[in-house]
Amino acid sequence: MSKFDNLIQATSMKNCLETALVYGYAYRLFGGSYMFKYYLSRALIELGYETWLFGVSIPNINNIVENFGKELLKLKVFEFPLPPLIKRSIYSRFTSIWLFKFVLSKLKPNIVFVDHDLYRNSSRNLSVKIVEYMHGLSEAQISSPIAIRYRQSIWRGYYKLYQVLYRGLARKNPFNEADIVLTNSHYTAKLIKRFYGEKPRVLYPPVDVEVFRMYSHKTFEERRGIITVGRIGEDFNHEVLIKLAKFIDEPVIIVVAISDPDYYRKLKTLIKREGVEKKVRLYVSVSRSKLLELLSNAKIFVNTHPYHTFGISVVEAMASGLPVVTVRGGAVYYDIVENCKFGFSYSDLGELIHVITSLLTDEDKWAKYSKVSAERANFFSYELFKERINDILKRL
Repeated sequence: MSKFDNLIQATSMKNCLETALVYGYAYRLFGGSYMFKYYLSRALIELGYETWLFGVSIPNINNIVENFGKELLKLKVFEFPLPPLIKRSIYSRFTSIWLFKFVLSKLKPNIVFVDHDLYRNSSRNLSVKIVEYMHGLSEAQISSPIAIRYRQSIWRGYYKLYQVLYRGLARKNPFNEADIVLTNSHYTAKLIKRFYGEKPRVLYPPVDVEVFRMYSHKTFEERRGIITVGRIGEDFNHEVLIKLAKFIDEPVIIVVAISDPDYYRKLKTLIKREGVEKKVRLYVSVSRSKLLELLSNAKIFVNTHPYHTFGISVVEAMASGLPVVTVRGGAVYYDIVENCKFGFSYSDLGELIHVITSLLTDEDKWAKYSKVSAERANFFSYELFKERINDILKRL
């Protein structure tokens, strides 16, 4: 009997709760898609489900509990270790299809949440309800460091074969495989409908609003700096913030996780060329506590990514009391600030300079939109997320 079988048997002898499986592949502690799964697991536990987290690599459970709630002490975690040689290859992701069948046959859950497209529900087992959560249109290749690394190198042939196999192995249509399809914003839902012809239900990712709200009371005078938080990549267009630094008297704070080292080096070169070394502060892979500190001390949050399918860091900034300025486009513009109902927007550097300057020189205007941001953030709270999950479970 395997370790997994022993764990299942020991658990099933203790209770007869309905079982929920949160099925991922490889996990990190932070990052939007990973945080979604941890908060989802917590909500399922609080709603009375025996909840399992499955993957080929999972952070230490104590670190998950520390950052996402003590309720996760009840989370059952099973890590399926792949051999190191397989794990290092991008082709290892294809094992997800076999592992999906493996864990369903062993665990026999009542409900499965999966948030990537390398799975198959070929049996259509009516006793198992499958919910697919779509972060975007290409779930197995989400956060494309894979593409960045291989697309323009001597390994591009290696990556092209991966793409061919990926298209052949990934599920074809989520609406044919899952019992219900969810997505993270109305912006993403429209893209999915355009591609598949059906519209998924929107379930906004949860944000731990309460933690960030502790700092929302800070006044205009207590804050300093224009901040952004996200990955490093061409799509994020951080260059506009470096150029902005020349026109304002506040520091520009860029908090990033490096997914594209070449672009990171490009930004550092641009900082020197623009002569703003003393005004632009780059923070790489900061801790959760450091992120709280940076957001609580900043004055304005700027989103520079026009194709965000949601934007958890934007809501965290709003909960911290920062007015938001976003480039027009994506879910930040359409879903979070709702076409400037809860913030500001820009289309080019000149417009960004104008909006930022107006907030920095009008304390009353800043205070008004600081309050608007803090109130808007409540709409994306964990408690509302749990209520929405409960409603979805009832429908299933």
